Amino acid sequence: MHIPAASLHEAVMTLLGITLALTPLAMWVAPNSTILAIVLTVSVVSGFAVWTLSLLGHSAPDNAVGDEPPRLPDKFVAELHKLSPLTYHHSGMGDTTYQRKIDSLRKYLDC
Repeated sequence: MHIPAASLHEAVMTLLGITLALTPLAMWVAPNSTILAIVLTVSVVSGFAVWTLSLLGHSAPDNAVGDEPPRLPDKFVAELHKLSPLTYHHSGMGDTTYQRKIDSLRKYLDC
């Protein structure tokens, strides 16, 4: 059975992360200084391994196609900038200015 390198990388990173997350608990319940030293050693080795693995492998290539979010239309961004002062305006109930402005933005997003 062949395990892809990316899956193995993610699995090892997950296990090392769980080890690091459990380190404070293991330090707290360590019955003597020998066990505490072992826990600290395992923690330092796990931290170093996470750091090394993060440098060696990436879960996604840098030149992956389709990773960019969709580009917002320029008109939408311009209208959003005009709306910005209203986001901090706290008026009484029944004032629908903000809601009307948000509804007008929807026509730029083709929703």
